[in-house]
Amino acid sequence: MLTARLLGVRVRASAEHTFVRWKLLWTRSAYCQTPPFDDREITAQYPSKTLGIPPLFLFHGRFESMTSTMPIRGPGRPVGDRDTRNLILDEAEKLFAYQGYASTSTRMIAAAAGVQQSMISYYFGSKQKLFEDVFRRRGTLLSEQRTQYLDGLLQRTDGHPSVHEIVAAYLKPQFDLKRSGAAGLAFMRLQARLHNEPEELAFRLRREVYDPSSKRYIAVLEALLPHIDPADLNWRFTFLIGAYLYMLSGVDRLHDLSDGRYESDDLNELVAQLTHFLATGMQAESTPQSVRQLTHS
Repeated sequence: MLTARLLGVRVRASAEHTFVRWKLLWTRSAYCQTPPFDDREITAQYPSKTLGIPPLFLFHGRFESMTSTMPIRGPGRPVGDRDTRNLILDEAEKLFAYQGYASTSTRMIAAAAGVQQSMISYYFGSKQKLFEDVFRRRGTLLSEQRTQYLDGLLQRTDGHPSVHEIVAAYLKPQFDLKRSGAAGLAFMRLQARLHNEPEELAFRLRREVYDPSSKRYIAVLEALLPHIDPADLNWRFTFLIGAYLYMLSGVDRLHDLSDGRYESDDLNELVAQLTHFLATGMQAESTPQSVRQLTHS
C-alpha cells in the first residue's frame, strides 16, 4: 500500500491501479496561510472509482495521467520549468511592448500566460526583474550576433572592411529580428519605447546589453577612418542608432512625404537605403568650423 499526505488529506490506493500525478499549486487562501511555493508533485496509485477527495483538495490540485513507469519526483522546480518560464516571458514581452512597463501588472501577465501570479515571483522575483529578463533575452542575442558579424567581417577582409560593410553588419541582426514574425515585432516595439520607461532602468539596460558590441563597432570605425575627428564618428554612430530605431518602429512618413510615390514596406530596400545613407554620412569630412558658425546661436 502507498500512502500520501496532501493538505492533511490521506489517500490510500492499492498497487495494481494506474499511476497518476497529483500536481498541487500552493496558494494563499483561507485554508492555507502559507507563502506561495513551487509546484509540489507526488506520484500515487489510485483506484478507478471516485476517491471522495474533499473540495479543498480539488480546488488546489489538478490530475494529469501518467504512464506506469513514471518515477516518483522529489520536491523542486515544476515539470515543464523552462516551458513555463518562456511562456511567461513571451506574454510579458507582448504586454510590455504594447502597454508599457507602468501600465502592465503581474496579474495581467499571469492571466495572459495562464499561470498563477505566484509563479512570476517564483521565476523572476519582481515585475522589474521580469522586464529586465524580457529585454535581455532577445537584446543579448542581438548584441552577440553583431559581435559575431563584425568578427567574421574583419576576418574575411583581413581587418580592412568598407564602411558600408560595417554599417550593414550592425543593422542586420535588428532587421532579421523584425523579419522573424510576431515575437520579433513585439521586441522591436519594446525596444523603441524603452526611452519612455523609467529612466534609470532604460539607461542601465541599454548600457548593459548594447554598449559592448556598439563600442567595438565605434573602435573599428575610428581605426578605419583616422582622418576623421573621433568626436564626429561617435556623434554619427549615435545618429545611426536613432535613425534605424525610427525606421524599425514602422511610423515613418515616407508615403506621406512622397505623396504616395514610395513605400517603406520593402525591408530589403529600406535596409539598402538606410545603409548607404548612414555609411556615406559616416565618411564625410570632420565637421568644419563654418558649419558650427551657421548653427550656433
